[in-house]
Amino acid sequence: LEKAISASDKLRIIMQAYKKLEELVLAEDINFKNRRLDFISEAITSNLNVFFPHDGFKAKLVCDFNRGMKVRLDLYDSNNRLRRVHISEGKLLQSQVSYSAAIAIAFSLGVDKLYLDEAFAASSPNNLTKTEEVTKWAIDNGMQIIMIEQYPNGYKDLKRREFWLKKNPITMAVEKPVVMDY
Repeated sequence: LEKAISASDKLRIIMQAYKKLEELVLAEDINFKNRRLDFISEAITSNLNVFFPHDGFKAKLVCDFNRGMKVRLDLYDSNNRLRRVHISEGKLLQSQVSYSAAIAIAFSLGVDKLYLDEAFAASSPNNLTKTEEVTKWAIDNGMQIIMIEQYPNGYKDLKRREFWLKKNPITMAVEKPVVMDY
């Protein structure tokens, strides 16, 4: 009986130590994830400062890891107030914020390819030139960006390969693409 009580006491001590260790590991896991979100938020903010150098935007990724894995991107203005996109700004701000986030997240995950399909279709051709600097930075840092885009303004000064597609007006079949290196 004495051995059973002693073994039970040892087991209780081991279980308490295990529970404490589990709490510490879970807390460090959440702290690591929050530090990672802060790192990505800074990268998104850096890209936004290229697009909007006079607005002082700051991005903040927010996630309550205890309530699921949904992440929200909040945008703050230069006075540190939560910033909402105004209707008068059109889709430009939304597409630039999304692009900034995609580039930053891809790099943080070690992804070296990004596929964009008409990512800036809602932007005017003149506003597309703002994407070129961030795109150039991403390419210079090893990212391969594959874009489907109607207007070259977002990348017109970058070294690139373009595939021009057109349909045969009679058969409606896609003809062999014309490949252009710039």
